[in-house]
Amino acid sequence: MLPQLISHAVELAERSTTARLRASAYTVLANLYRLGSLELRHRGDHVHARLALDRAAAAAQNADDKVLVAAVTATLCNELMIGGRPDDAASLAVDSADILAQQPPTVDAQHVLGVLRLYGAQAAARAGAQSEAMALLDAANQLAFTDADRHFLIFGPANTAVQRAGIFVDLGKPKQALDACAGLNGKELGSVNRACYFHLHRARAHTMAGDLDDALAALTVAWRTTPHIVMADQLGRQQVADLLDRKRTFSSELRQIARGMGLL
Repeated sequence: MLPQLISHAVELAERSTTARLRASAYTVLANLYRLGSLELRHRGDHVHARLALDRAAAAAQNADDKVLVAAVTATLCNELMIGGRPDDAASLAVDSADILAQQPPTVDAQHVLGVLRLYGAQAAARAGAQSEAMALLDAANQLAFTDADRHFLIFGPANTAVQRAGIFVDLGKPKQALDACAGLNGKELGSVNRACYFHLHRARAHTMAGDLDDALAALTVAWRTTPHIVMADQLGRQQVADLLDRKRTFSSELRQIARGMGLL
């Protein structure tokens, strides 16, 4: 279905007789390529996911929509980060945010700017840049007014709260991460993506603190919430590998998750 939709959008863009229709067609095309990149990521194909995002960026530029270009860039930052390139993701997020900050502060622009700041914070933390990570997280918090989905990017107070825990884990601070998690309820986060990362960050923090049973319990909830996120993100794969390495006996839950990820 998706390839046919992309082909149709390309045809519409090429046949458009007005600038408005052409821009609309390229906007649709950019978002279709973004959707395709997510599907490829879930399959573990990060190379083709990035190629799809390159095409999405070209379509967004043809649509002459700077906020859309920034939104596509945010998706690319997330892909780079999940694919194990946090330094590149952090640099790209910061540069794109600085460019977007020069645009009129519309609701959409501020939303995407917040996403870029948050992704930059996460990527910087994964790269071990503590000062940069915390500064970008503070900047994201200042833009997190309400939880919303704009330009297919979810952002708001719940996102920054969940990712604060993840940032503390990445910076080697499990106690602060668990303290951040203590103020959240995974059932009230309003998004399976947020809920999955909430439990995944808890699992990673417990593992770092040496509480392996609590880590497995949190990982199991994350897996049951959204298994494709645990599989696609290197943090999830590393968490499962760590438990396999450190636990003397494997529970049925850990065996099931590890087999589902091809690690056992």
